[in-house]
Amino acid sequence: MLDMTRCHARHWDLRPFPFYPANQGLWSDGADYQTDTTLNGRASSRSLASVVEEIAREAGVTRCDTSGLFGVVRGYLQSGVETARAALQPLMLANDCDVVARDGTLVFRSRKGAAATALDPAWLARDPESDEHLRYTRGPASETPGRVHVGFLDAEADYAPVAREAALPDRHTPTVARSEFPLAMTMGEGAACVARWLQEARAGQDTVQFALPPSQQALGAGDVVSIAGAVYRIARIEEAGVRLAEAARVATASQGVSGVEDVIPARPVAFAAPVPAEMLFLDLPLLTGDEQPHAPHVAAAGNPWPGSLALYTAAQDSGYALEGLYDQPSTLGVTETALPAAQVGLLQRAVLRVAVTGGTLSSATQEALLAGANTLAIGSGAAGGWEVIQFQTAIPVTNGYLLTGLLRGQKGSWGDLPASWPVGSRVVLLDGRPRQLALPTAAR
Repeated sequence: MLDMTRCHARHWDLRPFPFYPANQGLWSDGADYQTDTTLNGRASSRSLASVVEEIAREAGVTRCDTSGLFGVVRGYLQSGVETARAALQPLMLANDCDVVARDGTLVFRSRKGAAATALDPAWLARDPESDEHLRYTRGPASETPGRVHVGFLDAEADYAPVAREAALPDRHTPTVARSEFPLAMTMGEGAACVARWLQEARAGQDTVQFALPPSQQALGAGDVVSIAGAVYRIARIEEAGVRLAEAARVATASQGVSGVEDVIPARPVAFAAPVPAEMLFLDLPLLTGDEQPHAPHVAAAGNPWPGSLALYTAAQDSGYALEGLYDQPSTLGVTETALPAAQVGLLQRAVLRVAVTGGTLSSATQEALLAGANTLAIGSGAAGGWEVIQFQTAIPVTNGYLLTGLLRGQKGSWGDLPASWPVGSRVVLLDGRPRQLALPTAAR
């Protein structure tokens, strides 16, 4: 069905990403994903060079060289109101890149793999001001972070916000450097980022100033040099009769931080299907005296609970406005036995069987009952016509509870009660989770 002469990408695996490669208990070759050629989870990624070029082009920079830039951008969130420099900084820090100006062109290049130019200290020029050809400086240890914390988005776990951290083993009270990247990265990439940042911070304490000899006038900012066995990256060049260079030491592979994983497999996230939610509107009497007399209560539930529900209202079937968010489910249920009318204000021995969802019911002492505990609303499910009752004892039974010790017609709800609440009537536990809508009086 496919014209293979028009196909450019052949390495597609039929197994669903990210469950492959995350579920290595089901697919034993999941560990090979990091180095194989499959496009699963990668087809939507972009090269770092293309993202940098797009940001530079939108900022009006036309002379931009990204030929030495290597890396993959799995996802990047740009606010749209920041400068190009602010947009590029997270990309440069996460991917270990430099940008320098050369002959009117912005040159972007990756640090990894840069060849170091060997400089013989005996052939360096002398600084005419200090009469020195080489000056070493070490920064204070108190200004060097001993712990690095970076937050980002997990590219293999529903873009959940995560963080990686690395610390130096010999720093007991370290200074912490924190940063948040609007980037989607894998956990392994995040671990490598904080480890590299920590290495460079410690190695960067050592700086060197020297004057370049005439034979090395082509060196510039961003280039790597080797002096007396140590590797430095030139940070700035100053023209003062001679070319004065200032360079910071570069961390080498032997200075790695122990305990950092090279590859951290993704964690499979269980699928939670969207389920219907239940919302009930209750025109209740004043329960505490502090409520708005005109505003209805709203009880929301779901099995399983989806996490939160948003309630929108409108005068017609358009132009809905958000009224509130419900983060906790209410305890809703139905009656499984009929509840005949009874005298108000007397403790009843009648037994009511209910099945509930979204919570549990428990018994209360007589003192707690008279103080307002274990309050239920029972009704047909319509907005009006709810009776407020209380129960003293809740006995767990199969798929529900037996409620005894009932107080009927509470909070003034005895005025218009039916002869009996039939089987299937709705019940709502009034434990503070059903909340009033913040509606104006004109919206009644």
